Amino acid sequence: MGRARVLVIDDDELIGDSFRLVLEAEGYTVVTAGSGRQALALVDAADWDLAFVDLVLPDIDGLDLLRQLRARRPGLAAVVITGHGSGLRGFAAREAGAYAFLEKPGDMTPEKILTVLANALARRQAEQELEAARQQVAMSEKLSTLGTLVSGVAHEIRTPLTYVSNNLFLVRQRLEQAARSQPELQPLVDEIAGYGKAALDGVARINRLVEDLRRFARRDEGGPVEADLRDVVGVAVDLFRATRRGRIDVRADLRAVPALQVDVGQIQQVVLNLLSNAAEAMPSGGLVRVATRAVPGGGEIEVEDHGAGIAPEAQEHLFHPFYTTKADGTGLGLSICQRIVESHGGSIRFESRPGRGTTFFVFLPAREASRSELTA
Repeated sequence: MGRARVLVIDDDELIGDSFRLVLEAEGYTVVTAGSGRQALALVDAADWDLAFVDLVLPDIDGLDLLRQLRARRPGLAAVVITGHGSGLRGFAAREAGAYAFLEKPGDMTPEKILTVLANALARRQAEQELEAARQQVAMSEKLSTLGTLVSGVAHEIRTPLTYVSNNLFLVRQRLEQAARSQPELQPLVDEIAGYGKAALDGVARINRLVEDLRRFARRDEGGPVEADLRDVVGVAVDLFRATRRGRIDVRADLRAVPALQVDVGQIQQVVLNLLSNAAEAMPSGGLVRVATRAVPGGGEIEVEDHGAGIAPEAQEHLFHPFYTTKADGTGLGLSICQRIVESHGGSIRFESRPGRGTTFFVFLPAREASRSELTA
């Protein structure tokens, strides 16, 4: 059976103990709460898969508690324990987010409890998968819009940049001509030439950024293509640097990897998500290291930060949809990363030490490995 974490909220100790005996015998982790305030404290402190909620509690109205639970943990499945499941109060409970009902006393049997729990968890998983898919579709639409925008303005950006580059070159030529006829101008010419070189470097950076945006936003109709992992990761790193200048120092060690069959945009999305998480782990700034390397069977991407690390109690839930430790987070970033990597036949894992930082490892199989797995 599953090992979901279940919270039972009921001020009747007998009911709480009954749920615990039934569910723990099937492998579930169960904690009971005798009041609404105790339940809210438990929900704030840890992640839960499902809550059984009594509508009649001594300190908080059950409907209000249900709304607060759903607001604090949007992915939490809730089953209401009530004697009024078919009445107006039961309808209100459904409006507040209840998945199902257990009516006292008739539904208080092990078979009914386990059936309702299994159905609620299955519904929760389906909703999570649907939301993750919606997020991926939304990202694809954004990338498509970005690609159209970038393609449309790239020419308009590059044309004036060409004028700037040519005119700077002409200015330097004229200054050098003047210095040959008037040697005393040479120091001034050298100084202005330095400014011109800095301006040309800036122009080159703009050109690279436009090209990186075009490559990132381009969606190949044929799906996965053969690509150099160094180039794929390098574009994502350049885009990240362009948005986080001055606060995060990204050092890239991109070593050769045999060509892989990947969806370039999706893998760059994974790298950008991991880089964003690394930056958020170091709010005062710091060093992020990104590496690619060849490993047996394929290639590996490594993203390392030197932030606060991930708390041990959070690590087992890190890839769960909707699980987040951020006040404004959706809890879908790493879940989508995992889904993308696994769709490529790869895997994603992490190592973290509180106070020392976190390192993510993304393994992508070589084309030959993927074919052998498909025919196994």
